[in-house]
Amino acid sequence: EAWLTEFGLSKLITSTLGDELEASIKQAEDKAHVTATEIQQLVTTWPTYRAQKINAEQVRAWLDQLPLMQNQRLLFKTLQHIRFLSPVEIEDHLKLAHDRVVRPAIGALTITRKTDRRTDVWITYVDGAGKSGQQYAREYAKANAISLTCILDHADLLKRLNGIQLREEGPPKALIVVDDVVGSGETLSKGVAGLVGPIAEQLSSLKIPLLAIALVSTEEGEKKVTAALSKFDITSQFYPCEIMASEYFAFPKSGIGFWSDADEMHRAKALCQELGAKLYK
Repeated sequence: EAWLTEFGLSKLITSTLGDELEASIKQAEDKAHVTATEIQQLVTTWPTYRAQKINAEQVRAWLDQLPLMQNQRLLFKTLQHIRFLSPVEIEDHLKLAHDRVVRPAIGALTITRKTDRRTDVWITYVDGAGKSGQQYAREYAKANAISLTCILDHADLLKRLNGIQLREEGPPKALIVVDDVVGSGETLSKGVAGLVGPIAEQLSSLKIPLLAIALVSTEEGEKKVTAALSKFDITSQFYPCEIMASEYFAFPKSGIGFWSDADEMHRAKALCQELGAKLYK
């Protein structure tokens, strides 16, 4: 009787609350479980990615990097809102960029045969050989009937510019920089600065305009790249084929996007940052 009066009531309540909390946690975990049917329905809507078809087993293995079902549900929700750019969309973007930005600067090409390819422009990229920039530089050339020999890395670009000064060949009508996705704009800005810095005087003296094209960009990225180009005394323009709408941000600066509430969004963001830190500093 004395124990119940002094201590028992609080201990019994604590024990009962613990059981209730455990039951509610288990219920939440069961509710959050991502079923095999959900995964299969998702992957059937996905196109091939880099010539590979992503299957349900790969998605399940990716989700299993986290033991808690509620965290797996947050990851799965991000997968449900991924947007893929199809090859047709990419080609249309690159053709439109050429028509709106490049063609007015260099003029039209007279085609006499289907095999004719333009050779009076140079195309380059800022992220090194074997990366996405080189891939989309090739896509740009193919989409706009430009010879693949016009795609130059940094070393080849310097050699060709020196060749112009030695009167070995005439200057191109434009130097085109191609990139895929511009987020904060930091990477492309630094890449453009590293590319243009050593050759700015040559581009200016030879009156070669620099035209930068990106498939997709944020507004922030567009401003940063434009500002980076404006620091050089050359004719330049940055053209993003598409400005990313807020609906394509997993964690928008305002609003909650596709999340149920702000708490869910912040939990998902913290989780993605934790996982992302293991991949990138």
